[in-house]
Amino acid sequence: MANSVLDFLHLKRLYDKG
Repeated sequence: MANSVLDFLHLKRLYDKG
């Protein structure tokens, strides 16, 4: 489950960075 959260945060950071 933690892995899913890490993936989500990673995608969020990439998206936010643009």
